[in-house]
Amino acid sequence: MLRELATMVLKSKGYGVLTARDGVEGVQVFRENSEKISLVLSDMGLPKLGGFDMFKEMKKIKPGIQAILASGYIEPGLRSDVFNAGVKDFVQKPFIPAVLLKKIRHVLDNGEKEQS
Repeated sequence: MLRELATMVLKSKGYGVLTARDGVEGVQVFRENSEKISLVLSDMGLPKLGGFDMFKEMKKIKPGIQAILASGYIEPGLRSDVFNAGVKDFVQKPFIPAVLLKKIRHVLDNGEKEQS
């Protein structure tokens, strides 16, 4: 349900969106479209391959990929690992669409300049 909401919100603001049902499919979609993808938005708790592990696989394909991960709760130690691995931001679930859009715009506009 959150995937559909995020897709609808992003498309309504003009963003191109590719979706996947799980982390394995996410890596496959990314591999096939990496040159067109500027940002990955993913839930931490994906089936088959979690969002953080999916991000690490995507970094092997495109080292500079930017990502925002979402979760209802993330352990402080894991949060540190996520940011140290290059994830740019984190969004708390359930997310507020305006907050999500602001985070996405911030990451896209600031690229490698800043990490939250």
